[in-house]
Amino acid sequence: TGVLALGGQMASLGLPCGLLVLLLCYPLNLFTSLLLGHVHRALPGVVTFGDALSILLGRAAGIWGYAVLYIYLFLTMANYMIVLS
Repeated sequence: TGVLALGGQMASLGLPCGLLVLLLCYPLNLFTSLLLGHVHRALPGVVTFGDALSILLGRAAGIWGYAVLYIYLFLTMANYMIVLS
């Protein structure tokens, strides 16, 4: 969930396994960012996947995309609060 939790997870996994997990997650992160970049170039008004879903698949899919986005952001903030406490 970010830089604050990275040290604790690396300590619990160990350095070799932690680096392996980071390297395995890199292609997924790269693909996601490139996909959003391509969609943004094709549809300049698109900033999030919720925007893209509402344009490409309709209003219901867009609402679902925004719900997933904001739930993810809320849980990320909750995890930061746990790490900081």
